[in-house]
Amino acid sequence: MRQIIYLFRQFFLLLRKQQQEGIEQGYAPTLLRDDKARKILAVLSEHLDSQVQGKRILDIGSGTGEISLFLSKAGNKVTSVDVQKPKVKLEHFIRMKNAKLPFADKSFDIVIYNMVMEHLAKPSDQMLQLHEINRVLRSGGCCYVAQPNRIFPMEAHTRIWFLHWLPDDIWFRLAKMMGRYQENIYLHGYFKLKKMFRNAGFFCNEYTAKIIADPSAYSMHMPGKKDQIPKFRGGGMERTPFLLRVIQPFSPTNIFVLYKK
Repeated sequence: MRQIIYLFRQFFLLLRKQQQEGIEQGYAPTLLRDDKARKILAVLSEHLDSQVQGKRILDIGSGTGEISLFLSKAGNKVTSVDVQKPKVKLEHFIRMKNAKLPFADKSFDIVIYNMVMEHLAKPSDQMLQLHEINRVLRSGGCCYVAQPNRIFPMEAHTRIWFLHWLPDDIWFRLAKMMGRYQENIYLHGYFKLKKMFRNAGFFCNEYTAKIIADPSAYSMHMPGKKDQIPKFRGGGMERTPFLLRVIQPFSPTNIFVLYKK
């Protein structure tokens, strides 16, 4: 319990630091996008039981482009898509206009879907894009997904407590009145997300509790001195502390690897 309290306290300290520095937020996020890319590679390497090299990767919602660039430098052929152009130069970038993916069936080994789905223009586009991801993944391919959790009492984009638990139209209206509105954010809870993944034809591996149990193994840099950070023993979900698996649905962000057999 001491470790869990500590890690959640560190999450809030990091949110405050990021708010001051204007950096993107999420569950135990690292301050550099290269570190986020290392986390993604660590999760995918564990899932695949091999190094992520020589893969055909699609990065959906590539944003500024640093993660795509890092994955490319790691020895992969990366195609990036977003509604806006990246800040860095990417070898293969396509500007998207809607949720459909302009690629042939079974074009990619891996898809990166990092904090993207909640930003789609309407909720129906979310299921459409999940089906599209399934379509463009080859057999045996996988998709890294990180999603903010509606169940968690603070919404990280607006930094408002509990408001996002209201119906979407009321939440958006109140956020505008408070001067915190940025765009429509369509969030789902842990259990709804898992149902959506199943409906899109995916199997699912969960990594949230593993990362909470051992952040350093996934390149997660928590604030504070290293010798003060409590450690959990084990590795692998079967040895992840039971209490962490219980609280996993309430984490600020949930991380999954979706895969096709």
